[in-house]
Amino acid sequence: MTKSNFVNINVGQLKQLIEDVDDDKEIRVWCEMKNKDNTTYLSGRRLTGITDEDDYCCLCALLYQTEDENDLS
Repeated sequence: MTKSNFVNINVGQLKQLIEDVDDDKEIRVWCEMKNKDNTTYLSGRRLTGITDEDDYCCLCALLYQTEDENDLS
């Protein structure tokens, strides 16, 4: 899929998309990233907060790590 297939959404549209989702589920945000070889990939983030700035509602997310990545033993 090319970037031209994606459009910005507003808060109302986001609410409609998640209307039927279980309220207890955590939200994971997938961010498009590029590595040093300019290869595009998706990297998971966990939603940690929301801020209201000017004309935008900003979703704030931190790096999502699996249990294996958190295990230091």
